[in-house]
Amino acid sequence: MKPHHWAIAFCITATSTVALADSLHNFPQQQADTVPSSAASRQDVSGWQAQTGEAAPVGKTREQVIQELIQAERDGLVPTSRSDYPPSDRLIELNKERYTVRQRVAREK
Repeated sequence: MKPHHWAIAFCITATSTVALADSLHNFPQQQADTVPSSAASRQDVSGWQAQTGEAAPVGKTREQVIQELIQAERDGLVPTSRSDYPPSDRLIELNKERYTVRQRVAREK
């Protein structure tokens, strides 16, 4: 490799590393209306605070998501590629048949 190629690669690496390192300097963002005043007074200067004693995140559990994906696969709604979304009625029927065959083969093993 020629020396100027090495110089260009070094410059790109050095600048992208600095840019990426600085891109998350305000993470996680603190929202003033959701932070209690006692917690805000304990917050350190850098803006980061350990999450201790806080409520669990709101949303679905991993098990719920897995069950929804299994149900979608069973219903034939899981696309097989990027080009077939949303799936047509014929593709849904084909996906259901494929799912049934896979389950039958899995039970026979």
